[in-house]
Amino acid sequence: MQYQNKETLSPLGRIMLENIAMKPLSGVVRRFKELGIKVSPGYKIIEELVSLKLVTPITIDGQKLYDLTAEGRNALSKTLPQSGRGGLEHRYFVERIRQHYLQNEGFASVEKDDIDLVIETYGKRMAVQVETGKSDIQANLTKLGRYKADIKYMLTTNPEAEVRVKKALQELLIPDRDEIKVIPVKDFLSAPPTL
Repeated sequence: MQYQNKETLSPLGRIMLENIAMKPLSGVVRRFKELGIKVSPGYKIIEELVSLKLVTPITIDGQKLYDLTAEGRNALSKTLPQSGRGGLEHRYFVERIRQHYLQNEGFASVEKDDIDLVIETYGKRMAVQVETGKSDIQANLTKLGRYKADIKYMLTTNPEAEVRVKKALQELLIPDRDEIKVIPVKDFLSAPPTL
């Protein structure tokens, strides 16, 4: 099956697949523009990748992105750089928050001391964990609770994750749990706190 996918993948399909692997957070319009591909043929190439099960479409925050499948990684037959933990949705929101703080205040470090995002300004520090519900919520809350920061956020990407995080925070012995704010990531992004 893997050999067949390599065999039937068009040259433009391979270029698009490599671009998706290298820049997973790019939207389709930007991707097509970067590659110099017009929209209609670009979508045909994307359809080829989806039909070969090399990528999976995912809509995050109203933006359609594409995530490599195991078959897609195999078709590239080279080691890909791992850009952070978590899936595409997790990486997308961590990057959106990082970009905001880099443009507006201080330093924003991804995966600092095992925390998804740490924002630092003059004398203040904010720690942010993004939770999709697919990881170890207790471990993430414990890391966040132990981390030395003035402000601590656990941002959830969906209502189910929010319920699970709030329940865990209530029931488990999490260090500094009264200081951890749990809110949807979209609410955080609509009015990011200043440090």
